This record gives sequence, structure tokens and C-alpha cells, in this order.
Amino acid sequence: MDNQKKYLRVTEIMEAAAKKAQEDPLFQEAMKECVLDYQKVDFYNGLDELRLCSFNVIGHTEYGTSEGIYSDIEFYGVWLPDHRSFHSPEKMSVYTLKTLSESKEAFIRMGTLVNLICYYAIQFINANIDRFD
Repeated sequence: MDNQKKYLRVTEIMEAAAKKAQEDPLFQEAMKECVLDYQKVDFYNGLDELRLCSFNVIGHTEYGTSEGIYSDIEFYGVWLPDHRSFHSPEKMSVYTLKTLSESKEAFIRMGTLVNLICYYAIQFINANIDRFD
């Protein structure tokens, strides 16, 4: 019998959080004013394993340099044992949403969308706390 812990990967957390957020009436309401061009797990970090849960899930919204509005989600803190030796917390991009809209209403709605995904990511992490050291 294999007693090795099955750690969570970024993709598992963020896909579960996005799915749960999309079922939330607040998400559906925000989507009426803010149609997404795309939303996705970060390609480079999606398969990273998370061994520790000493990190925050932080979302922020900003205007793009050429078009639209972006909302990014980052893990900020310690998710691998070797991060403990650093003097400042690590930061990793994990999820991005984009709309081509540029209105004030779209900016506010993007904040709602990103924060709902952050909320459900935290809930998923807490529900699976036994998957961390």
C-alpha cells in the first residue's frame, strides 16, 4: 500500500475554484455586464505541486497595455519547503481572466469575477488541507 501523500497541483485548485465560481449567481450576474474573452490556468505553473499551504490567494484587476481588462490571481507565500529559507514570500501567477470591454462597469465586474474565484480557491484548499504537509 502506497502511503505517499498526493499533493494538489495548481491546475486542480484553480479549475475546481473556477467551476464553483461559475455556478455562483454573483458570477453569472457579473458575466452579463462583462463577457470574458478568456479565462485560464497559467500555462507555466499549472502543473506545479503545492506541498505547504502557507500562502494567500490574491486577485487583482488592471487595464491591459493594448486592450481590455485583465484579472490575475497569484499565490503569495510559501508552498514548497525550500521557500521557507527566503526572506520574502514567493509569488506565482496561477490564473488569468480577460475581457475586451474597457468600461467602468466591466472593471468592477472583473473584480467580482476574480474575487469569487479566489474565494472558492481558498475554500477548496481548506477542504483539502490534508493534502498538504
